[in-house]
Amino acid sequence: MKTCLIPLIYLYTPDGRGCSCDATCRQYGDCCRDSQYYDAAEQTKNVNEYECVDDPLYDGVNVYMRAKCLEKWNNTEVQALCLMGNTQTGDSKLFPVISTTTATTYVNHYCALCNGEETASLRMWQLLMECQNEGASNEDYNVGFHEGQWGIITPSLGLSSFQPCFFSLQIPNDLWNYTKPCLTIVKTCSDLGVNQRDQILGQSYTAFVYHENFTFRNQHCAFCMLELLVKAPVPPIVILLLDFSDTCGRVGHECRCNSEELWDKWFKKCMKAFCSKPNEKFHIDKCVPH
Repeated sequence: MKTCLIPLIYLYTPDGRGCSCDATCRQYGDCCRDSQYYDAAEQTKNVNEYECVDDPLYDGVNVYMRAKCLEKWNNTEVQALCLMGNTQTGDSKLFPVISTTTATTYVNHYCALCNGEETASLRMWQLLMECQNEGASNEDYNVGFHEGQWGIITPSLGLSSFQPCFFSLQIPNDLWNYTKPCLTIVKTCSDLGVNQRDQILGQSYTAFVYHENFTFRNQHCAFCMLELLVKAPVPPIVILLLDFSDTCGRVGHECRCNSEELWDKWFKKCMKAFCSKPNEKFHIDKCVPH
C-alpha cells in the first residue's frame, strides 16, 4: 500500500492517506509506513509528545501543539501554568505561541518556557474580537477582562461600560508555515481486555481509520477499541473483521517472524515490536520485563 503516493491535498479526508510522509512526521509521530522517515520505535515514543488540541477558541483550526513540560523541568509553578492550556484568566500568556526558531507551536507561553524556548523567538497567536458597539462613542476603547470574559471598556466611563465580546485565537498569516495541521483522533487502545499485539502495533504507525464519528490512528487501534472496522483511509480497500490469532506468519509449522516481531496480516510482513515501557521488551506474543 503506497500511501505516500496520494497527494498531500487529501491528507485528512476519508479518501486521503491519513498520515504524513515528510520529515516532520518523525517529530509528531504521524508517519506513514512507507515514508522514508518511518521508524517504529520513534513513532511509538513521539505520538504522545504533541497534542491535536480541539478548542472552540481556535475557530476550527487544529494544529499540533506541545502541551507539557520537559521531564527534567522542575519549576512546578510554570508547569502548572503550562497545564492550564488556554483557560481564560485574563493572562494573555495563556494564548498559544509559536517558536520561529524550532517551528514548534505551544499551547501557551509557559509551555514554551518549560521546553527551553527563548522568549525572543516566540510569537503569540492573534486575538480577534467581535463586539457589538452599543451606545457607540468616538472614544477609543480599551480591551479588558472582566468576570471571565474578554471585552471592551470606554475609558471615560470605566468598568461600568464593559461590553463582552466574542473572541477567537488565530495564527498570524506569516506563521502558517511554522505549524502542522492535525486531526483529533483516538490514538491509544483501552487497557481493558485488549489484545496486546494490537496495542503494540497500534502505537507504532499512522494510517487513519474512520468509524461513525470517530477517527482512529490506525486499524489496529480501531480493532482493539471497537472490534469493528468499516472504512479504510484509502479506497478501494475494504477492511473487514480480521483473524489475528496467527502472530508469527505461520507457514505450515514454521514461523516467518522471530521472537521480537509480529506478523501483520494487514501488510503481510513481519514487524519489529516495541513495548511502551522502557524496562520491557517484546518476546513471542507479549511484553515481558527486560
